[in-house]
Amino acid sequence: PILYSVIRCNVIVINVDDVVPHFEETFKFFAFSGANGTVVGQIFAYDEDDLDPLQYSIKSGNENGLFSLDKTSGLLTLIRAHQIGFLSVSVGAFDGKFSAFTTVTVVIGSVNPHAPSFARSEER
Repeated sequence: PILYSVIRCNVIVINVDDVVPHFEETFKFFAFSGANGTVVGQIFAYDEDDLDPLQYSIKSGNENGLFSLDKTSGLLTLIRAHQIGFLSVSVGAFDGKFSAFTTVTVVIGSVNPHAPSFARSEER
């Protein structure tokens, strides 16, 4: 005779955080000219396992406190204009277990607030 038995069991699949977040670009570049408190741009990283929301932070290069980075949205804001030129900061994304980093360079330029004007108009 064939012997068999039946058992009911529940299988629980647990999703583990095993994927390192990554930035779409290893280097981010923003050209910017604006007033203090203006958003320069947004930093965005991906985490394929989506267990925990990513948290962003500036890791280095912001010793003078020129920028702030919103930890949930990744919005980079100029707190106070320092000078015209290139400024670089290292930015990280953390998913609760793993981190990823990228370099963000901001070019701060000046804007001429005056539109060009001409003394007279000529038609040709």
